[in-house]
Amino acid sequence: MEWKSYYAFLMRCIRELTLKSDKQKVLMRLVCAVLDHFHFMETHFCQESNDSVVDVSKAGTTTLTSSVLHTYTSSAEVSEIQSCLHKTVLPKIQKLLTSDSDNVNVNISLVALKLLKLLPDDVMELHLPSIVHRISNFLKNRLESIRDEARTALTACLKELGLEYLQFIVKVLRATLKRGYELHVLGYTLDFILSKCLVNPISGKLDYCLEELLSVVENDIFGDVSEEKEVEKIASKMKETRKRKSFETLKLIAQDITFKTHALKLLSPVTTCLQKHLTPKMKSKLETMLNNIAAGIECNPSVNQTDLFIFLYGLIEDGITHETRAKANQQSGDEASCKTITSGRYEHSTGREAVLEMLHAIVIKFPKAIIDEHSQTIFVHLVVCLANDYDNKVRSMTGAAVKLLIGHVGPHSLHSILEHSLSWYLGGK
Repeated sequence: MEWKSYYAFLMRCIRELTLKSDKQKVLMRLVCAVLDHFHFMETHFCQESNDSVVDVSKAGTTTLTSSVLHTYTSSAEVSEIQSCLHKTVLPKIQKLLTSDSDNVNVNISLVALKLLKLLPDDVMELHLPSIVHRISNFLKNRLESIRDEARTALTACLKELGLEYLQFIVKVLRATLKRGYELHVLGYTLDFILSKCLVNPISGKLDYCLEELLSVVENDIFGDVSEEKEVEKIASKMKETRKRKSFETLKLIAQDITFKTHALKLLSPVTTCLQKHLTPKMKSKLETMLNNIAAGIECNPSVNQTDLFIFLYGLIEDGITHETRAKANQQSGDEASCKTITSGRYEHSTGREAVLEMLHAIVIKFPKAIIDEHSQTIFVHLVVCLANDYDNKVRSMTGAAVKLLIGHVGPHSLHSILEHSLSWYLGGK
């Protein structure tokens, strides 16, 4: 279809939108389909056979050695088309948006975005914020159906724009939803959008906005909004307050980052809390966070065994504080004393407990072949912790982890572990 025919058909559809409000949904879908088939920015070529040179140097064969390429859409025509879309079509779509200020209208927002994508970048940057802000403001509405429609609209927008616009949308959401029940809506909405747009794991897509996403998650789990979820009267008011979705959000994030470069950043909300004294409630939250992160990492296509166990080694090395006793000479040279040297990142026993819980989850969730391959390294670190940690609970948990590990390895690895244990036992006699 040529541009003039295409443009005439598009304008007819838009006119019908204003005249037949009862058929608006169907007509909006039609306009979306028309915009999806816009093809005038593409460069088309054809071979001019009359100008072709045929090589007949070999008997029975003909070879096309050159051709003249002809461009159907010139740069001047493209400029004219964009000007027409910008000055004629866009104002009509904007008028439709503003005329229906009481409804979200997913389809008209989608039409506006599809149109903006056909225009120069500066036009897109100018008009996009108003569309996303308009939809986001509907999330403040007390009606659940309106909020649901707004979430659907934002999801449709992100699918149309691509994940590279996720950070922009999250920033708009954070600027719009700032207090009270709105913060519950923020956490719920982020999970909804990610769950719809990240159906299959795509490693690396969230790297650029990981910090922004974690800020929302952290506030939802540890902030004032978290306490409100535990108050029955508040929790029963809205569906966004009944369940904390940010744990599931963590899983989605974990399966879509580049593991090697962003895993430590992903764990930063947990490791920050592990530096502090943990209450039972906080400890339970951290455990749930770690379980969801582990589940996400398990699905992450960027994870390989080497990177994973280097990462685990670092966690164990940093997380489990162990003590060694060494003799040292005093300045007099006659007396010996024992010095306790503490190494490791987590000073409080609760931090070491959380690391052991994560290791427990990994042994259970990861494929047996992987655990089997690296069982010796894990076993040695656990034994060192068992022998040197001063906290009774940590030692008890370490013993349980050793028992769990032994139950999850094959006969060959079990034999090696038993040989190590026997050699240590006999060596100590």
